[in-house]
Amino acid sequence: MTLTTRRAALLGLCALPTLALAHGEHGRASIRASAKITRNRNNKLRLKISILNLSSKAMVFDSMQVDGAEIETKPGSAPLPGFGALDVTCDLHFAQGTPERFTLTLDFGQDGQEHLQIVP
Repeated sequence: MTLTTRRAALLGLCALPTLALAHGEHGRASIRASAKITRNRNNKLRLKISILNLSSKAMVFDSMQVDGAEIETKPGSAPLPGFGALDVTCDLHFAQGTPERFTLTLDFGQDGQEHLQIVP
């Protein structure tokens, strides 16, 4: 093994941990989100959701989902610029009664998902 080959091998080994960390959060959006309940009547909730993009990369808010609830008023797909903010409102209807706790999933397509725990 020549000196150049050894250096290349050593550099390659040093880069492996960095490459592993680069993909550690793959599938998870780089955002912070919060939800506020603005109305709670007859098994129906209105949520105001504030989303903050923590990265410089623009992404698109695609959709949301709540198991056990029908989303009656759905926000459409919306762009979220790098380091930008977005507020969306949705109306949820729980046919079996509003649960004590549920998970709201925000979908950002190829940039991943964010899960919010909601306690009415």
